Amino acid sequence: MTLYMEEIILEKILLQYREKPLFVAIHGPQGCGKSTSCENVKKKLQIMGLRGLIMSLDDFYYSHEKLQQLFFEFNDELYKYRGLAGTHDTQMLYHCLDKLKNGENVLIPKYNKTLNNGLGDIEEFIPHEGKFDIVLLEGWMIGYKPRKYIPHLLRRFNFELEKYQNLERYFDLWIYFDTHIRHVYNWRHSAEKTMDIDTFNEFMKPYFVIYSNYLICARENTYYLDENRGILKNLDRTPN
Repeated sequence: MTLYMEEIILEKILLQYREKPLFVAIHGPQGCGKSTSCENVKKKLQIMGLRGLIMSLDDFYYSHEKLQQLFFEFNDELYKYRGLAGTHDTQMLYHCLDKLKNGENVLIPKYNKTLNNGLGDIEEFIPHEGKFDIVLLEGWMIGYKPRKYIPHLLRRFNFELEKYQNLERYFDLWIYFDTHIRHVYNWRHSAEKTMDIDTFNEFMKPYFVIYSNYLICARENTYYLDENRGILKNLDRTPN
């Protein structure tokens, strides 16, 4: 029987939850189904009487104006669009996590990727009460660690990745999903309705540079996805 992401996530949560807020980080490549899986897990937790909150790294992008300024300052060939390390407002993310850790009410940004002709922008800030049983954060690069030896092309990304390392102190449970890079390409391409193939390839090029040079740094709670997003096997990989 094939297992899927939401089953793994729910199982791990129930094994670790001890009647106090449990903070769960979900790392997985683009298009693998993180958002859908987390929503399904939240619904199942609700049936069990547990209150969940889902946060996405994508909602913490800088404003459109700020991103354009950053791209100019970085002057880096990988940084033409949002998505890579350094394009998120990590200070705001940590502020929200601090509020949630303290059980305080919090305003969480909602990013709309369709604004500014697809370049995106912050659409609104949504108020949330601070009392939750389970808080989930999902993102495509939150499990990556900076590398000691890197090619010149990755220097900016590697430097900016340092800003995300404080996430470790907030989360009690980390779950990592990985897959072959060709599956990421196919998942993203099938979901993209507006770009022609050349534009799509140009948009995805920086991501594939990252996927090809970074591994998830985990020995446990690491799972490999097949082309249908089913769990193939556990991985036991260490970084280069």
